[in-house]
Amino acid sequence: MVMDDRPDAGAVSSTATGGRPADLDALSLTQALVDFEVANARVVDLTRRLTKLTEEQVRLRTENQQLHLRLGAAEAELSRIKGNVPFRVLHLANAARRRLRK
Repeated sequence: MVMDDRPDAGAVSSTATGGRPADLDALSLTQALVDFEVANARVVDLTRRLTKLTEEQVRLRTENQQLHLRLGAAEAELSRIKGNVPFRVLHLANAARRRLRK
């Protein structure tokens, strides 16, 4: 039996593993894990921001609806006031006074 005296005779060559040494595979795996952690952190951050913006949208929509109801009530009150006889008399008196000043 012939023995090979080369120090790397028993090691698996890099061509047998597809041309990539084991340390390059480990480095690639480490980089992939880091990339995954960064992407995951971005997803968590975007989800948090989306949740906050959704809550703000709901709050603003509710506030808008409440203001719309208050506006409707104020318009109804204005119509009621303008329909009162004393207001109409006062309005006509002011209009007559403006015409007399001209």
